[in-house]
Amino acid sequence: MTLGFSSYIRLFEKDFSEFCTARLNPLGLSGGLLYFLLYIGKHAGCTPSDLSSALRADSGHAARCIAKLEQLSYLERKRSEQDKRVTELFLTQEGKKAFSAVQGLFSEWENMVLEPLSEQERLTLHTLMQRIVPKLSFVCAKPHGLEAASSDASTRNLPPSCGL
Repeated sequence: MTLGFSSYIRLFEKDFSEFCTARLNPLGLSGGLLYFLLYIGKHAGCTPSDLSSALRADSGHAARCIAKLEQLSYLERKRSEQDKRVTELFLTQEGKKAFSAVQGLFSEWENMVLEPLSEQERLTLHTLMQRIVPKLSFVCAKPHGLEAASSDASTRNLPPSCGL
């Protein structure tokens, strides 16, 4: 029996989730908190509103994740120097250590999974995936191209509207 495309996607998703869980649990983090930690690490001084918009999370969920990161001593809130009404988010020293520990998770997993492929096969796979991504209307709100959002492998070629 041949698996359908969505079955392969689900296998990748499950494997990546389990991989992340194994790496994140010792840090007290979950897969959901990972993206919040990464965003704040890459956008020091962002506001809770910036964070929830970028990650497409409702404000209540974002507030709970911010509180959890604060509880873990990974995050601190500071009042903006320009506007005292605005709260800005920054990683603490512990948060920066956790950020350093997890920012390579994406490329580490990708290298493990793609190890059997030649460099040319990897390039072909990435090219094909880039052709499919614009059809992911449920993931990113706006139609988009594949401009590189970052040189970091963890967010390479994600559409800007995906928040990372």
